[in-house]
Amino acid sequence: MEVRFGIMGVGWWTRNVHIPNLLRVADARIVALCSRSKENREAGAKLCSGQPRLFERYEDMLACDEVDAVIVSTPNVFHAEQAAAALRAGKHVLCEKPLALTRKDARLVTQAAAGSERVVAAGYELRSADVSSAVREAVCAGRVGAPLMVMGRFWRSWGPMTRGWRGEREMSGGPVPELFSHTADLQAYLMGEAPQTVYGKAGAIEGPPYWDRVSVISDYPCGAVGVANMCLVAWGMKEDYPVEVVGEDGRLVGDVVKGELTLWPKGGGEPQDLSPRRSGAPLHGFPGSQELVQEFTDCVSGRRPAPRCGLADAIATCAICLAVEQSIARGRPVRVKV
Repeated sequence: MEVRFGIMGVGWWTRNVHIPNLLRVADARIVALCSRSKENREAGAKLCSGQPRLFERYEDMLACDEVDAVIVSTPNVFHAEQAAAALRAGKHVLCEKPLALTRKDARLVTQAAAGSERVVAAGYELRSADVSSAVREAVCAGRVGAPLMVMGRFWRSWGPMTRGWRGEREMSGGPVPELFSHTADLQAYLMGEAPQTVYGKAGAIEGPPYWDRVSVISDYPCGAVGVANMCLVAWGMKEDYPVEVVGEDGRLVGDVVKGELTLWPKGGGEPQDLSPRRSGAPLHGFPGSQELVQEFTDCVSGRRPAPRCGLADAIATCAICLAVEQSIARGRPVRVKV
């Protein structure tokens, strides 16, 4: 079954990640692009095979019967509204993260999805990365025993996030939903559920709300403790994404970007290399970006039962981020209300 895609938002991420990755999916075809920028629309069209229809208004694209599924890749503040509109128009939806910035917006999407058989997925591609999948499989198989700790680190030397729409809190929601949400979502995926409480601390060279440092301790129902750190002023850091799970019977140490994973057994036994084999194909985006659009297409086609990050998962990550921001503001732990 061929899935005909329309993409809302034709900025850098769409042109450099979504379009080249969709072109690799055998059953996917890009039939429409939507952007308020004529320059972006035309630049995106040149990258596609065939001649996609170009729209300035997303409402007009959603009225197009040729579109089966929509990727929402606009600034964060528009995600919930546009995802809900796409669902009401009968389209399958892959929405970039975060799905929503407020509880009200999250309800907007859940109400639009109620009773619908359309696929809804969120763009947390790290769930689909090969190392993340291998960690999750090892945890579920009991290879480290009962989880005790899950740790993640997102350190970059970007400097404070104050430029472009991502630096505008009303557009992006700030660094917690824009960047930290990746770690929050990945840890929930590895533990199999959202945390019960979170305790967040943050700092900013240029002052709030431009947090350039965020640390969060999470309490999971399984008894594990989550430790996550994001730092955008870690000078000298290069692209990596370390993740670690400590269990009663062993420890998993991996790096999602580098493609490495090692199992250290309890008692100091010989480590086992669980690193997945990679094809060496050019990477567009992050590890998991290609798998994300492939899995979504498979869900729409009926070859896969559900996306790794479906509607309930995306809503839970929104709740985690809201709780983290409340904790930072209040200076105490806050319960996650999913």
